[in-house]
Amino acid sequence: MSRSNGSPSRTGPETPPPTLDLGPDFVVGGDRRSLHFIAGITAGLGSMAALVRLGLGGLLSTLPSLALGMEVLGSAYLLWLAWQTAGRGAPRMDGGTAPNGFVAGAWTVWHNPEG
Repeated sequence: MSRSNGSPSRTGPETPPPTLDLGPDFVVGGDRRSLHFIAGITAGLGSMAALVRLGLGGLLSTLPSLALGMEVLGSAYLLWLAWQTAGRGAPRMDGGTAPNGFVAGAWTVWHNPEG
């Protein structure tokens, strides 16, 4: 099935874009305190674009062992995240958390590169 513009439609679950993480930040800290997170998202997208421009894709095609290493490290990281999440217990809903910062914004983009 394709969309009206001729591009193929996506199937299956999709991850939300990084900007969706801004909702809780606005509630907790307001728009001014969320600017660091917005700047981090911008820097994360810019850094990914710069790496693509510098030829990271070509390097990964040329060196399959590097791509495999990145896949292994990424899988290990996902397992670690799952372990951390499973051991945390119920989330706190008291609103006592600070808004996400610059690094969290950039890291959010790197976790979800299809953005």
